[in-house]
Amino acid sequence: MIQSGNYINHWSLVLHIYFSCNLKFYGNYLLHSKSITTISFINYHKILAFLKVIIFYTSMLINVETELNLHDFYRTKACTPTKRFYKIGWNDTFKNQQNIMNQLRPNNLIIGDSIVNGLWRYQQISSSFLHQTSNLGIGGDRVEHVLWRMENLDIPTSVENAILQCGTNSLGKNSPNDIANSIICIALTAIKRKPSINVIIMGILPRNERNSVNRIIIKKVNNLICQYCTKVKNEVNIFFIPPSQDWILSTGELNPSYFWIDGIHLTKTGNLKFAKSITNYLATLKHHVQPKISPLVFPAPSNKIPIFDTNHFPH
Repeated sequence: MIQSGNYINHWSLVLHIYFSCNLKFYGNYLLHSKSITTISFINYHKILAFLKVIIFYTSMLINVETELNLHDFYRTKACTPTKRFYKIGWNDTFKNQQNIMNQLRPNNLIIGDSIVNGLWRYQQISSSFLHQTSNLGIGGDRVEHVLWRMENLDIPTSVENAILQCGTNSLGKNSPNDIANSIICIALTAIKRKPSINVIIMGILPRNERNSVNRIIIKKVNNLICQYCTKVKNEVNIFFIPPSQDWILSTGELNPSYFWIDGIHLTKTGNLKFAKSITNYLATLKHHVQPKISPLVFPAPSNKIPIFDTNHFPH
């Protein structure tokens, strides 16, 4: 796996301590000053919150390992299967999707967040491009939620391909390493559930403004996943599809034909483009990929945090 762990490494820790100490000093000065006013108190807390955001994003961007290390797996929050207990109806949606898939007996399943769920808004897409595909998208899911669903999913024997699209809801909440690790965990969990399955990881789509921190994090996450998939391509059928360049304009802005005004979700044209990229890749796999039975050794599903046997990972 990609080196994971606490995203605050020694450099960002120095920054964190430095700013924290100075904030505490100046904060105490303001709070105990005889001339303190309500306005200065409010401004102090606004500055404190702003600098905490800077420290968080700086620490995430500093600690991005480029080499693969296969010794950490279900260790961080992002890589720990988690149910969304606070989301009303989430578990019912999961069960309902499972029941529909059991009845449909599809060739493919696609699992993820609202980007996946949005594919079924338009009948043209669901019937023409992904007609033998079960949609397991749930809006708002972060990587650890998708990981829990894959861990507890009963994949029908008819399913040959699993498509993953998630990660955008984890931006700003986990480091690039942890997001990439979790997405890889989901792929490997699918193989644990059905060793002969092909797993296609769709890269996180661009979002927000061209110079936003999220754009940088997305690029790092996609690069890490691509690196891992390249490394294990001869061992397991895990594939990576990076977003094509035309999702964004030459100016760096999002293509308005594909994205809604929120800069995240897809228009009908965007959904159609996304669906076509999946079906085109599946057609390629059907004629060129030889089934592989994974040599990786996985434990049986349990409520405990599973640690995969990394001795069986290719080095």
